[in-house]
Amino acid sequence: DFCLSRGLGDVYKRQVIRMNEEYSLAKKLYDAVAVNGTSCRKLARLLGVHASTVSRHVIQPIKRTSEEEAIRKIAGWLKYCKKKGEVVERVARLGQQ
Repeated sequence: DFCLSRGLGDVYKRQVIRMNEEYSLAKKLYDAVAVNGTSCRKLARLLGVHASTVSRHVIQPIKRTSEEEAIRKIAGWLKYCKKKGEVVERVARLGQQ
């Protein structure tokens, strides 16, 4: 029982760490648009995805929901987007350019 519960605890910790990373990256995207005024097209170019994808998963949540809800939705998109590895790397570099 101890080994099983410890194993599940490790899995839970990894999930929390991943969620925190996705939330942090989503906040970065939120700030790029809501605070810095980065356009949909520019963000799409930076992320290497189509502008309609950025509009649907980043811009629209920012315009239509609270900051907290928008960040949650953006984090959900980051978790499941097709080009996840590339997009996550590019989001992580956003402020460094």
